[in-house]
Order: sequence, then structure tokens, then C-alpha cells
Amino acid sequence: MSIRNMLWPTRWKVTFSFLIAAVSVFLIYLLSPYYQSALFGLELSLRVLSVFLSFAIVTLIYYPLSCGLIFLFRGFRQKKRPKRQDMIMAVLLILVFNPLTFSALYLAGSYVTYYPCGAEVLGFSENSPLQMAGMQTGEVIKQVGGQAIDGTQSLTAALAGKSPGEFVRVKTDQNEYDIQLGQNPETNRTIMGVITHNAYCRRW
Repeated sequence: MSIRNMLWPTRWKVTFSFLIAAVSVFLIYLLSPYYQSALFGLELSLRVLSVFLSFAIVTLIYYPLSCGLIFLFRGFRQKKRPKRQDMIMAVLLILVFNPLTFSALYLAGSYVTYYPCGAEVLGFSENSPLQMAGMQTGEVIKQVGGQAIDGTQSLTAALAGKSPGEFVRVKTDQNEYDIQLGQNPETNRTIMGVITHNAYCRRW
């Protein structure tokens, strides 16, 4: 069987591809706060168009996966096993055109293109020293007490070496703040009162 015959559209191939795309798009918008905020920031007509385009693109991307799965399913149900090269072709379609492969490629591309460069402020806790000092959400923390910050882990490590009540200077990509560190009443850990996630910068 040629690759053209294996990819030739049938009712079952198209239907299965639609189902895979529907689940994928639903999970993308359900699990990603970024896509949710971007989607609901649009007008209703643009929102519908965005979802429709996402569904159409994902359907085309996963159509070869659908073809490979259906070919293997039908092959194992038949008494006469398909040719070895056809089986290999179907397996390759499944291995290449699946969500795990695309996720791995996306992560690899992100790693090559971007690097961790700070801790972006998403929000503040109650009585946050940094919020009272005038920090705004969206700022990226670069240094705490002279120690470079390249992400949330290094920010946690920097605070672990400080004591509640200690004065430190916090540098962001926009400003500098002199604050007095607070203390979490439940864990007694030193805090600045911010909610952060890793910030990434382009390598070139």
C-alpha cells in the first residue's frame, strides 16, 4: 500500500480525526490559562473564529495519526496480516503525528529559543511588602539582595537565606524597591508577598 492510499480520506478516518482534534482543542483551552485569557479577551465573533481555526488546524495535523491508527486496527482484525512495510508506515505516522511528539518538539524549540531570565510577578498576597512598595504585576524580578534571580527556584533559594524583618533591595526589569521582608504565619518562612512564575527571554 502506498502512503497515498493510506492517507486517502474515508468517513472513519475523518471522523476519528475530528474526535481527536475536539479533545485536543478542549484540553488546550481548558488547561492553559494563557489561551483562556487570550480567548476571552476577544469579541464573541473573533472568539468563535479562533476556536474554529484551532479546530481545523489540529484536525489537519492529527489526520495522519488517525489514518495510522485505523490502518493498524483494521490490520489486526483481518485474518491476513498487512505487509511489513505498510505496518512500519502506519507506526511512523502514529509516532510522528501525535500530541506527545508535538509537545516534545515544542519544548525543545522553546529551550533552544528561550532561556529563564527571572521571576514574573502574577499577583500579590495580603499585606505584600512589594505591593506596598509600588510593584506592579507583570514586572520581572531580576535580583534580590544582590543575588541574581533566573526563576522561581532561585527566588525561593534567595529568600531561604534571609530572615523576616530584614531589609533587602529588589531589582526588576522596570524598577528597584527597598522592602522589609515579611513572614508566613503558617510556615514561618521569609516572604515578599508575591505570586510568581518563570519568565523567559529570547536567546537571539
